[in-house]
Amino acid sequence: MAQALAKKILADRLGVEPADLDKKGVEVISAGTVPMPGMRATPQAVEAVKALGADLTQHRARPLTVELINQADLIFTMTSRHARSVTAMVPSAAEKLENLDPERDIEDPVGGDQELYHSLAAQMLTFLEAKLRNRTLP
Repeated sequence: MAQALAKKILADRLGVEPADLDKKGVEVISAGTVPMPGMRATPQAVEAVKALGADLTQHRARPLTVELINQADLIFTMTSRHARSVTAMVPSAAEKLENLDPERDIEDPVGGDQELYHSLAAQMLTFLEAKLRNRTLP
């Protein structure tokens, strides 16, 4: 959900469609520490971000790799456990890490109801807008 929402925020800021961010030199990638590669987003997640104007229909899970970590300028994590996984793979990546919610971990809503997904997506949107507001873009 965070990837789709971040794409929407950045695309709106740059005046392009999310699919055209790469033409502006911006890439937003989601990768999991324990994903099932190729798995689609849950219907609840798709609906939650759709309600906020973002699209998650084409999402497919992918594993986090050293290469992705090294290529990233910034890495948002959902939990402190995710942050530890990133730094275990690439210790120097600690300087790129930010927990999406600075106050607490954001746990995976899988198994929750639609209301939980909507609430979480709205929170993520707020956090992402704050974190991306003053970032310099290409």
